[in-house]
Amino acid sequence: MNELAVWTTGRSGAQPKVPWAGPADAEVAKAMDSALCTALKDC
Repeated sequence: MNELAVWTTGRSGAQPKVPWAGPADAEVAKAMDSALCTALKDC
């Protein structure tokens, strides 16, 4: 089983200098669906 966790800590109310330019969460989850289904064999 694989797990990916990404987090950051910062000052309360701080804003990043550069906005997030990565894909939306839904797109990432959709891309992982087939691999998870293959691995878990329950889709």
